[in-house]
Amino acid sequence: MRKKLVSLARKEQVLVSELSSDAPERETVVNRIITRSKETISKLDTVMATLKTKKAKLVTEQTTLKDDIKGLGEKLVSIQAKIVSGQENLKLKTAERTSKKEILSGYSMKETTKTPTSEGAVVTQGKIDKITEEITKLRTDLKKNIQQKNEMFSTKVTTQKQHDLFTNQQKTIEEQVHNLKDFVGEIENTIKVVESKIKEEIATKKVIETQKEAFKATQKLTDAEENLNSERVVGEKKKEEYTAQSKECKKKVDAEAANVKKIQE
Repeated sequence: MRKKLVSLARKEQVLVSELSSDAPERETVVNRIITRSKETISKLDTVMATLKTKKAKLVTEQTTLKDDIKGLGEKLVSIQAKIVSGQENLKLKTAERTSKKEILSGYSMKETTKTPTSEGAVVTQGKIDKITEEITKLRTDLKKNIQQKNEMFSTKVTTQKQHDLFTNQQKTIEEQVHNLKDFVGEIENTIKVVESKIKEEIATKKVIETQKEAFKATQKLTDAEENLNSERVVGEKKKEEYTAQSKECKKKVDAEAANVKKIQE
């Protein structure tokens, strides 16, 4: 996703660089880039929010798994104690039965110092049978406990693997969020730089336009002054001409008046 965005940004940067600073479509292209960048930031914020939600869920599930692992560990300790106790009891009962069997076998021997009775043999055999039942039950319980222990251990191993998987997923999410934050920061910084540059370009254009208008106004004033000066020169020339004509007319009038006076005399 990041590679795709970077590639698109580079293409549009090339397009902007190919446009002159006063090209009318330059501002449109730049604004389009800024708009897309802001949309990208919004989408990335959504992705980061989703990742954070997923991480929070993983943390909750991981806490449950920790409790399960702790409970399984306590149960394993308890059942291990039962197994050890059962094994010890089994050894004791087996030894006791062996002892009773030896006693029972002694009843069938003829000894001068001892006269075994059939009643003692029956009692001993009853005790042996009872111990045998107890041994059978101990073996059954021991087998059951060992099987339960193996199952619990397997469950604990599986749960621990799931816990470790969640830990790795959290680390991955944290890294992804960190990278996304960095990338969003880069985009935001680029947007600020571009917007600042656009403001500078707009301000520069306004200054240039103001200077152009001032130059035009100065040129108009210069033209008006030149026209006024030109009209003044023309007026002065006409004034001189009119003054000369007036003087000439006066001379003629004076000459005519002199002639009239001479005639009258």
